[in-house]
Amino acid sequence: MITQSNFLLVMFNHHEISLKKLYHPIAIILVLKLLTVNLF
Repeated sequence: MITQSNFLLVMFNHHEISLKKLYHPIAIILVLKLLTVNLF
């Protein structure tokens, strides 16, 4: 279990960089949409 969890953490940290590159613009758009919905 310890080795499996460590492996998952390593894989998650490895893919987190690419996920941030992909979803960072999408996250900004979603935040802007939520802000505009809350304001208006």
